[in-house]
Amino acid sequence: MRYLSFTFIAAMCAAATVTATTVEDVLSKLDAAAPSFTGMTANLSRVTYTKVLDEQATESGTIALRRQGAGLQLLITLDKPDQKFVSFRGRKAEVYYPKLKTVEEWDLGKHSGLIDQFLLVGFGTGKALKSSYSVKYLGDEVVAGQKTHKLELTPQSADVKDKLRRVDLWVAESGAYPVQQKFLQPSGDYYLVTYSAVKLNPALTDDALRLNLPKGVKRTSPQK
Repeated sequence: MRYLSFTFIAAMCAAATVTATTVEDVLSKLDAAAPSFTGMTANLSRVTYTKVLDEQATESGTIALRRQGAGLQLLITLDKPDQKFVSFRGRKAEVYYPKLKTVEEWDLGKHSGLIDQFLLVGFGTGKALKSSYSVKYLGDEVVAGQKTHKLELTPQSADVKDKLRRVDLWVAESGAYPVQQKFLQPSGDYYLVTYSAVKLNPALTDDALRLNLPKGVKRTSPQK
């Protein structure tokens, strides 16, 4: 009987040791994976929830992104429910609506801090996350068929807090990339972005990250 009790206690201690992941463990994984991360391609699903209407809309497509210095270049292709292309390069964004034959051009320079929160979360180092957010580890979850570490991120900047209350981040167990991101706004609205069929460090050319526009497309600048 004493032997069985000892065995049970030993097993419980071993289990506690295995599952005792800390926030520092997860951030260290991000730090270790970041130097070798040059980009990725993936399927993408984005859910937009509007609290005042209690409605959500889902878009799906693909994403291709490449690290460029401290920033990212990316091209998002949304196929459903309506086709739309979104390109980010430096501080410039372009949104192409094929049905309207129109491209919207956006200068993101004045909103660079907020754009970084939305685009770079989970694609950089743990050190960078810790410098911008208060970070909590919420345990492990399986998302899109992958084991992930879930983090709760609360912005430290007052300017960012005005537009972004919290980010929930599900990081791949390897720490190499985000599997899911939830951006919760003060209004209660949120965006939930999920990545699947991820391919790391593909050979992406400049052309693969540019909008492929036909002739006769109209360009507009909504900010002007």
